[in-house]
Amino acid sequence: MLLTYRDGLRGTVLKYGSSSNRWNFACRLKGEPQIQATAMFNGPWGNRNLFKALSHSVQHFFRLGRAPYPIERTLLVSGVLDAAMWSHELKGCRIHTPNLEWSYSPTDFSAFRETGASWQVLTRDTPEEKGFEPGDEDLMKPR
Repeated sequence: MLLTYRDGLRGTVLKYGSSSNRWNFACRLKGEPQIQATAMFNGPWGNRNLFKALSHSVQHFFRLGRAPYPIERTLLVSGVLDAAMWSHELKGCRIHTPNLEWSYSPTDFSAFRETGASWQVLTRDTPEEKGFEPGDEDLMKPR
């Protein structure tokens, strides 16, 4: 997926290979010849750690009655995904998105994110559980 932002910034989102655990980033900074690149380690046990921030956000919303981050973030991502799916359906046709030409003020969301503290307990060497046992089997049984 190729993105062109209103200010001229261009971005590419692509999936390489079959792993959903590879998160890489690269950029070219203005005035610098070298491309900068990095990879994100999303934690042991694949993608399980990626939903901690989401679950913390849901809990925050239920407890305090307000979203912990601007709802515009969700609307922006939803709009980009909608355009990407239409572009795919139309064989790569460029989709203009004037409905996404707005901005918002970001908030500090770092308290909700996993920053590696639990990786001291769950390391790469910790065997991954193969089943999911939520502990509410009785609630799941038909009555």
